[in-house]
Amino acid sequence: MDIVEKEMIRSAVDLLVLKALIATHPNPDQLRMVFDQLLGQLQASPVVLQDPEYSALIRQKVAEIFAPPAPPDTNSPGAAQ
Repeated sequence: MDIVEKEMIRSAVDLLVLKALIATHPNPDQLRMVFDQLLGQLQASPVVLQDPEYSALIRQKVAEIFAPPAPPDTNSPGAAQ
C-alpha cells in the first residue's frame, strides 16, 4: 500500500468520525453555525478566492459531511436479519 492509498483510507476514516460526531451532537444548529463561520473564513482566503475549483471542492465536501447517514444495507452479506 503506497502513501496515497494510506492517506485516502485515513481521510475516509476521518470523514466517518466527523459524520458520527455531527449526527450525535446535542446542538446541531449551533455546530452548523460555528462550522459555517469557519467555512466563511476559509472561503475568504486568497488561495480559495483565486481558484474556483477550490471553492467547488469545498462545497462538495461540505455537502458530503453534512449529508444524513445512509440507511443500512440490509441486503449485504452479513447484515442482520
